[in-house]
Amino acid sequence: MTLAYRTPTHRMGDSGWQRMLSRVVAWLQRWPVAVSLIVMLASLPTLSYPIGWDQSVYGYVGHAITLGMAPYRDAWGQNAPGGYYLYAFAFELLGTSVTTVYILSMAGAVAGTCACFSIGRRLIGGAAAPACGLRLLLRVVSFSA
Repeated sequence: MTLAYRTPTHRMGDSGWQRMLSRVVAWLQRWPVAVSLIVMLASLPTLSYPIGWDQSVYGYVGHAITLGMAPYRDAWGQNAPGGYYLYAFAFELLGTSVTTVYILSMAGAVAGTCACFSIGRRLIGGAAAPACGLRLLLRVVSFSA
């Protein structure tokens, strides 16, 4: 069962901001890519920040993997190996640089937004899908502020 978002015009009157809100919600329901782009734009300020602790550990071990070293033996980190291999794969594709780390962070934010969007659409439907995606946007912005 999917619940649809409808502006309650019979109770509050049909003002311009209500029409605009209902159009924006309807548009965002159809376009999860738009929500992802909003998240990506909101995370652009993080490009000027220094690299974080987890990112540096993943980057270090991922770079070691690209050099033929083994994680946990030649390069140590306490995180799961999947992230190290993801970083190694990204370094092989895009080159070993801080920019690659930032691209991975943005891709993670966009993937998380799409996951929140589709979970919200399946569980609640209606306006909840963009609301879930935009909630992640607030989380990304709060970490980048």
